[in-house]
Order: sequence, then C-alpha cells, then structure tokens
Amino acid sequence: MANTDFRFTLEGVAVAAYLGIAVSAAGLFLWLYILRTVPAGIAASTHYLQPVFGIAAVALMFGDPLGPFFLVGVALILAGLGLAVSAGGKPADKR
Repeated sequence: MANTDFRFTLEGVAVAAYLGIAVSAAGLFLWLYILRTVPAGIAASTHYLQPVFGIAAVALMFGDPLGPFFLVGVALILAGLGLAVSAGGKPADKR
C-alpha cells in the first residue's frame, strides 16, 4: 500500500458519503422504522429482496441482460414473501 498513489477525488468523496449516509444511516433508520411497524418475521423476510435489487442495479449500470433464471428467481422470492406476509407473522398453531 505504501507504493500506491492515493488522491482524494470528488468521486471518491461522493461514494464515501453515499455509503456512509444513504446506505448505512438511512438504511438503519428505515430498518428500525420497519421493525416498529410490522412483525419481525415479515421485516426479516424483506432481506431476501437485497439480491434482487443488487443484481438489477448492476445489470442496469453495466448493461448486462437479465435472463429467465433471474426472473424465475425473483418470482420465487416474491412468492416466499407473499407467503410470509399472508401468514401475518403469526407462529403456527401447536396442538
């Protein structure tokens, strides 16, 4: 690392600010708000949407096509989320 040239650039500062403010701080406050408004099981199941948004954003940024496997994966994730939400976050009846 001592042999690497290091410069502050506007782009680097903008990326650091975005990651620190938008992603970390805003994401944490949004997560805490969601936990106050919906059951924890439903809130936790929304984490399965992260790969969907991440892959879609990368495909948009770099112009990669999204194939049928991506669409099938999204459909499966949304079906799972639908099941989690329809259960209402209630535990199964134990008899």
